[in-house]
Amino acid sequence: MSKRAAIYKDLLWSGSPSQWLNLKWHIAFAATAIISLAAIAFVEGANILWLMPLLGMAVWWLWQVLVVKCTRFHLLHERIIIESGVLNKTTNQVELHRVRDYKVSEPFIQRLLGLGSVRIWSIDRNEPVFVIPGMKNPRGLHELIRQTKLQYVGQTRQVEIG
Repeated sequence: MSKRAAIYKDLLWSGSPSQWLNLKWHIAFAATAIISLAAIAFVEGANILWLMPLLGMAVWWLWQVLVVKCTRFHLLHERIIIESGVLNKTTNQVELHRVRDYKVSEPFIQRLLGLGSVRIWSIDRNEPVFVIPGMKNPRGLHELIRQTKLQYVGQTRQVEIG
């Protein structure tokens, strides 16, 4: 459990997306490195300026890695908390009683890796639809959210009469 997650005393689950979501940037960075280094090695008259595309791609690649690394999702008994941002942090909360529907998506490559996304629709004005992307065991997470919502809604709808 992360230090940040420890502040939530009723934490049920906490996670961050997988870096596999950045596969296309990993491939682009590797290809740029190969092309730039090959150009310097084999092109006559090539100089250090040929490394500029590699430097630009390295900065972009690092930024994409940090964006995924700095995104966290927390499931508590009454709400889902979404923390995101590298330099500026944004925290959004969706109350479970506002959640209307959920769906699990497992694209082919992610499914091979045991990953998937959970899409959640709510009546929240700030974020009516949000995705928890690139999670291990997305069906288990979906079921945990569903059970927690049912449990929470069941507790809040109980009314004693008489």
